[in-house]
Order: sequence, then C-alpha cells, then structure tokens
Amino acid sequence: MYSSQSNPSLSRSSATLPVTMECIVVENHVDRRVAKFVAPIGATINMDGTALYEAVAVIFIAQTTGRDLDAAKVVITA
Repeated sequence: MYSSQSNPSLSRSSATLPVTMECIVVENHVDRRVAKFVAPIGATINMDGTALYEAVAVIFIAQTTGRDLDAAKVVITA
C-alpha cells in the first residue's frame, strides 16, 4: 500500500515524502529523477502555504475579537 492516508498522524508532512515519491514513480510512471527533483519542492511549497494560512488565521481571530493590530504586530505575526 502506498497511500499516505494509511497513517493519518503522518499525513501532509514531510515524513510522507518517500511514500509520495513511490506513488509518483510506481503508480504514475514518472521518471525517478523527475520525482526526486519535484517532490521535495512540492513538500516545501506546501509547508509555506500552511504557515501563511496560520498567519492569516491569527490576524482574522484578532480582528474578530476586537483586538487592535498595528502594522508592526501584523508583520511580527506574518
């Protein structure tokens, strides 16, 4: 089984990179050299997206609870 969903605690983390690469190579018939180049970049981009989401969520929660965030606090949060 190559599914990253077999262990939900590792889902969406860099720990699943070997499983992801096997899925790319075995199930999708992509050259292993391409998978070794593309998969780590995709994992890194996904981590950056998660960090951005968390920063936006913190700012949203602060605004909905009535907390005043000046520009410096927004920059520190992001």
